[in-house]
Amino acid sequence: MEVYKFGGASVRNGENIRQLGQILASAPRPLVVVVSAMGKTTNALERIVDAYFFHNRDWQEELNALKNYHFTVARELFNENNKVLAHLEGLFSSLEAILTTQPSMNYDYDYDRIVHFGELLSTTIISHYLNDIGIKNTWLDARSVIKTDSNYRQANIDWDITGQLIKQKIDFRDTDLYITQGFIASDHNGQPVTLGREGSDFSAAIFAWALEASKLTVWKDVDGIYSADPKYYPEARRFDRLSYRETT
Repeated sequence: MEVYKFGGASVRNGENIRQLGQILASAPRPLVVVVSAMGKTTNALERIVDAYFFHNRDWQEELNALKNYHFTVARELFNENNKVLAHLEGLFSSLEAILTTQPSMNYDYDYDRIVHFGELLSTTIISHYLNDIGIKNTWLDARSVIKTDSNYRQANIDWDITGQLIKQKIDFRDTDLYITQGFIASDHNGQPVTLGREGSDFSAAIFAWALEASKLTVWKDVDGIYSADPKYYPEARRFDRLSYRETT
């Protein structure tokens, strides 16, 4: 079996999600697909956390913009009667319920219980879309299988329990394709935690390790490895060949 990971830029809009569908239509099976939050969603959620925790501005405006973004993408992919819209409403209602309570005394704890919604939103849209176009899949909550300590925002993996849970939940008996989240997990009390910014690649590696995958592929929105980010540095050079040592 293999593991694919798609970053936020790779799923930032309806067109990119359709491209993801084309990739998965011909991808090998069995397969686990790990997905980040869409576009700049994590950045937006971080601004919401700051507004909520520090009371320094209105979080509602940021939340409305984030909600509009996700529903705009969903409406590019589905008709108005699709049940995914109700699922998204439920997730945003859960997020808003947190934001209408008083913050805790722990910024990192509040950060994790808010920011982790980004991956839930993206994978809900993608899983529904794939099923809609005939690519049957099972949505898996990464929080149910990746277990950590309570070091919020930089959680440490409980490798023994995580390995056991992943093997129990991902058995490929009823499906050959799982869609799950990067970056997020839960502690032993069931509280959501995150694995550090850019933690989705780490999540994909965890799944690959536990399932003894033959290959882990990290999909990007560029056509190779560059000397710098080509979105910001037009003169960036793409490498045709690199040794393992040069990439580490």
